[in-house]
Amino acid sequence: MAKKKQEESSEGAPEWMVTFSDMTTLLLTFFVMLIAMANFDKVKYETVKASFKDSMGILSGWDEPEVPPLIPPIRQKFNNEEDRMRGIGYRIKKKFVEEGKPKSVNFVTKKEGLLLTLRESDSIGFSTGGTQLTLGMRAVLDEIAGEVKSESNRIIIAGHTDSQPMIKGGRFPSNWELSVARARSVQQYLIQAGVEEGQTSIAGYADTQPIPIREEGLKMSLTERQKANRRVEILVVRKHQLPTQ
Repeated sequence: MAKKKQEESSEGAPEWMVTFSDMTTLLLTFFVMLIAMANFDKVKYETVKASFKDSMGILSGWDEPEVPPLIPPIRQKFNNEEDRMRGIGYRIKKKFVEEGKPKSVNFVTKKEGLLLTLRESDSIGFSTGGTQLTLGMRAVLDEIAGEVKSESNRIIIAGHTDSQPMIKGGRFPSNWELSVARARSVQQYLIQAGVEEGQTSIAGYADTQPIPIREEGLKMSLTERQKANRRVEILVVRKHQLPTQ
């Protein structure tokens, strides 16, 4: 009977090995937790890694591959272009504020690019019902051409009119033709001033895109709103767009 019990106890691993394996597992867990909570000094870590690499003769080909950052360069180009466009807008605006025409020339940077708005005033605009540029309008376009002719951005020129119908038998049958013709007149002047013709394109919207009333305030009379809607918009299109998220 004693012999049978001795044979049963000899089966499997010795009891001390079970205790040893438990202790080893606990020690391993303990060290993993220490490493996980440690705050490594990156400089010291790189120094130690380099010393191991030199002493053990690890080939340089085993270095971790460096993945070039994609978003930062795109963001940098976008920011640089944004600053350049704002600079163009501020310089043009500043000149005409100094000349006492702050509401005639406005700008805003949008997702699409720099939008310059030239609104009709006593000196800036076109001949009544026509496309001939006033002297004030030519002065504004000279400033714009001087700023953008050294750039390679696309330039879209859009003509807008008020809602008053055209006189029957006149040169233009409707505001559609008038808005396109005025955009074309601005385009031709910019080309003569040094802007590349291939950069430019035109569009006409007649009275379909009026200035929102909230933008000018509710105190504007109908005549003032009509005047504000007679305008030309020049969009300097961005070359660099941020990727859509």
